[in-house]
Amino acid sequence: TTPADISRSIDRGSGTASKLVQRLEAKGLVTKSSGLDGSGTVAVAMTDKGREAYDHSLRQENIRHPMSLLSAQDVRQLELLLMKLLIASRLGHRVNPEVSHPSS
Repeated sequence: TTPADISRSIDRGSGTASKLVQRLEAKGLVTKSSGLDGSGTVAVAMTDKGREAYDHSLRQENIRHPMSLLSAQDVRQLELLLMKLLIASRLGHRVNPEVSHPSS
């Protein structure tokens, strides 16, 4: 991938893409190298750290979309239930799915 490819894919100018690549490189997410064809082009490649960050962002998006379908009340109820499970797990309590609760 070249900076020009990145520029086209994000629909921004080459200067913006170049600054983006510099920031990503500084964070260790991509590397830049001279193109193998001797034309002076620059190749940009994702590092292992960059791949991990990309995979993480995809997982985050896979969570955000379904969550956007919940009402504010649903989100609050989910937060309370997750907190209850977290506290129970920290205290070493086992969750028994066969036990019915008055609120269900």
